[in-house]
Amino acid sequence: MTASTEDPGWHLSAIHLKQGWSITKGSPDIKVAIVDDGIQSDHQMFKGRIVDAYNVFTQNNNLSVGVGHGTHTAGLAVGSAENYDKGASGVAPNCKIMPIQVFDNKLCPLSAMVAGVMYALHHDADVVNKSIAPSFKGLNVLPVEQQTEIA
Repeated sequence: MTASTEDPGWHLSAIHLKQGWSITKGSPDIKVAIVDDGIQSDHQMFKGRIVDAYNVFTQNNNLSVGVGHGTHTAGLAVGSAENYDKGASGVAPNCKIMPIQVFDNKLCPLSAMVAGVMYALHHDADVVNKSIAPSFKGLNVLPVEQQTEIA
């Protein structure tokens, strides 16, 4: 049996979340952009807190769930504290969530990642979380000068 099976909230204790919450649980005035593969926007952990959602491919607010990494990341960052006793909560559950989808068919071109971060900045995100990397297949075979130019 693993630690997560025995205690599904072990990670919340490990980061001393309740002690952190004695300082702050975040603020509804703070927007946290989750630049990732989309999120399950109807998930109860995000109810009433999603703002300025954006899909860089469709250029609208229609997000796909992707592989679930974005939902997981958003949950850890700003998910509701309602299920803390069941082992699920965000670090800053009072903040707003700005989900930005930069993946399409499990690929994230550099241009999509840049567009997603720029969208977050231009829509007044206070925090930008990017726990992904673009799909750079073949980029490393180019001379450094060309890699720098592309970046």
